[in-house]
Amino acid sequence: MRHAPFAVDRAAHDAWLRHMRTALDELDLAPAYEAELWRYFTYAAASMVNTAG
Repeated sequence: MRHAPFAVDRAAHDAWLRHMRTALDELDLAPAYEAELWRYFTYAAASMVNTAG
């Protein structure tokens, strides 16, 4: 895992998702594409969390 050497907590998870949400909103994708990409982003963000806090 690329992120294993780094502490990724809930705050990092939330910050990353905020940035991804902003980027996604700027793309103005069709709703189906937007929903699928957001679903992936939320899954990816949760998968990267490796530290409580």
